[in-house]
Amino acid sequence: MTPADIGLSVVVQFLWGFGFVAAKPAVAHFPPLMLMGMMYVVTCVCFAPRLRRIRTPWPSLLLITTFVATVQGALIFNALAALPASISILLLQTQVPFAVFFAWILSRERPSPARLLGILLAFAGVAIVAGAPTGTASFWPAVMMTAGSASWSFGQAAARRFARDDGMTLTTGIAVTAIPQVAIVSALTEHGQLAALTSASLYTWTIFAFFALGGFVLAYAIWYGLLRRYRVDQVTPFGLLMPIIGVAGGYLFLGEPISVSELAGGVIILAGVAVVVWAREPARLRAG
Repeated sequence: MTPADIGLSVVVQFLWGFGFVAAKPAVAHFPPLMLMGMMYVVTCVCFAPRLRRIRTPWPSLLLITTFVATVQGALIFNALAALPASISILLLQTQVPFAVFFAWILSRERPSPARLLGILLAFAGVAIVAGAPTGTASFWPAVMMTAGSASWSFGQAAARRFARDDGMTLTTGIAVTAIPQVAIVSALTEHGQLAALTSASLYTWTIFAFFALGGFVLAYAIWYGLLRRYRVDQVTPFGLLMPIIGVAGGYLFLGEPISVSELAGGVIILAGVAVVVWAREPARLRAG
């Protein structure tokens, strides 16, 4: 990788890490699913020219969107309202081992024994974080965050199996499909949407703009560009920087303390993720 692209890879982790920290005060003001719908509206506006390029069959796109957007968003953003952003970011790192597991189920991409060990390590770390007796991280919100991570990973595995578009076009298709789903579920399960819109301060809208434009639209535009130029195993390891940045951001900007047990669980999660990311497949390992 060129020095410029290495720099871009690091920039993406800052956008994701601080974007998730920014989502914490945003979700405290806007109903969680409404916030997701707003984010996808911004995505559609930014990527409107790609709407005509979508080639993924709509039933497949509906399946992918249900898990990667609606179910994932309902779980993660509701859990975020009860969890510190720093702990949420650590729990979200289970997306990598979950993705490996679901790729095994859907696409017959059998993981190596080393990657299976990494998955077990990551889930052991989740158990420690979820059970940390600090009063800031409670069991069920941690379970919801982990379940949201699993939902996102299943959607990613489904996308690899059924999608027919490049990354940014698929993101646009997911956004346009998610908007009606999220709007319906939000209308049925949430309240105060109009009041949240009319009472939002300039600070709240600034936080939302950074979260939507920086942490999602810009970050994914750069990320998918890198993935077009380099191998996945060259780019993906940079993702291990995101939880470090997110935890630091939660401490610096939100004043979130981290207990020893939460820190220990986070280290174990990252160790498991690192094994999953960097473990090599045996030369003759066959899918299935």
